[in-house]
Amino acid sequence: MIDQRLSSNALESRAVYECTPSLLHRLHFQNTDYRMFESAEQYSSMAQDHVNEALYILTRYEHEVNGGDDEIVLDVGCGSGDVTVQVLGRMKRWKQIVGIDFNSAMIEFANRNAPDVNKYSFEVVNFNKPISEEFSKKKFNKIFSFFALQWMKNRRTVAQNIYDLLAPGGQAFLLLVSYSKIYEIWDDIAESSEWKNHIPFSGPLNELVYAEKPEELVIAPLKDVGLKIVKSEILERKNAFKANEDTDDSKIEKLKTVDPFLKSIPVEKKDRYLEDLLERVKTKIGPNGATDYTALIVIAQKD
Repeated sequence: MIDQRLSSNALESRAVYECTPSLLHRLHFQNTDYRMFESAEQYSSMAQDHVNEALYILTRYEHEVNGGDDEIVLDVGCGSGDVTVQVLGRMKRWKQIVGIDFNSAMIEFANRNAPDVNKYSFEVVNFNKPISEEFSKKKFNKIFSFFALQWMKNRRTVAQNIYDLLAPGGQAFLLLVSYSKIYEIWDDIAESSEWKNHIPFSGPLNELVYAEKPEELVIAPLKDVGLKIVKSEILERKNAFKANEDTDDSKIEKLKTVDPFLKSIPVEKKDRYLEDLLERVKTKIGPNGATDYTALIVIAQKD
């Protein structure tokens, strides 16, 4: 459909030509990371739920993660660095912790707020693409990722990046959202007549949500590149993510920190977009919002 509308013959039609910029805009972002958060400061201010949940999951499975002191670890999709510092930083054995994210504003914020520049460093790296030759020279004893990999579409590339960066005997600990109704709502919004021309998206946003066996979408490419799966588990989590207060304003502020499309909505329409999003959440999920999710935990090892 898109190919036909962007063909040279189609461009001869004025009507089709007029809709081409929107189509090009959406096509351009098909294989990108959709997490276009507006503010690192705002994201960090609302990150405590993510910190608490990541800490709970890691503590639950910590006995599955081997290793000793003085290891160098990587946090993929570190965002503002809150989970990197408050979760991985609590595990005293790490010698050095490196966080990476595609969002330069997040990385700038994380570096600015790092409590110990000798222990923590943050770099701009898009893990959804092949890593640079320079960065691939780094080797890590552990690679962690919390709530990030479900956003990345190029799973084979992600798996190869993990393999290339792990030292022999190293492990990857991956926490993904395999189901949450909020992704279905975002997909509906992206295709709605009111918003589709503003949103750089070709869905689904999180394909794990619609998969019969979501774990296979993650495990298969990891195996393909030569990693051994130590553990894979689905875990239902209730009331993990809550607004600070039981008010519409507080729920909207919470949604603003994780919404992937808000940045591309025109300024004069942002309030209307957030109102629509909240109403859809209340209707499809409930008055408390998207508090529940299904976690996918995967631990892989490089021999």
